Amino acid sequence: MTDKYIMLSSGAPYTVESLDNIFTTTRLGMIYKTWERLEAFDEHGHYKIIISNQPIFSPLQKFLASTCYNPMEKTKVKWERIGDYNRKYLIDTVRRELETDDDIIQQWFEGPDVMKLMESSKTFEEMMLAVGGICGKHESDKQVLEYVELILGKQEEEA
Repeated sequence: MTDKYIMLSSGAPYTVESLDNIFTTTRLGMIYKTWERLEAFDEHGHYKIIISNQPIFSPLQKFLASTCYNPMEKTKVKWERIGDYNRKYLIDTVRRELETDDDIIQQWFEGPDVMKLMESSKTFEEMMLAVGGICGKHESDKQVLEYVELILGKQEEEA
């Protein structure tokens, strides 16, 4: 696994190789400031996005974005360290999100297995493997698959 960061997007975890300095989302995403619900972790820190040049949209642009024209928007961002890596915060955030999850987090594993994977991790590297499994990387990454099988046991193939 080459990823180095765990991301939380509105509480849903996934892994990435690097933190981009360009934030891309829909116009509605910009209007609703979706970056405010985006967090990143590495083995040393906890990071949030800072946007210094937030786009301003007219009432017409907002209306169109809500109805029929919602283009992709990009803006430069800076990742600011806001604290240390906090395993408990990461687990608690995902646990809270699971309460209202509409199968975003539970695409590959049910809630109890998601929590078992995360709670079984003792190091940041193990948390990366757990989150990778939660996001389906166990289907293509042998190291992630081995970790998932170690924690949850061998999964039955669906017919």
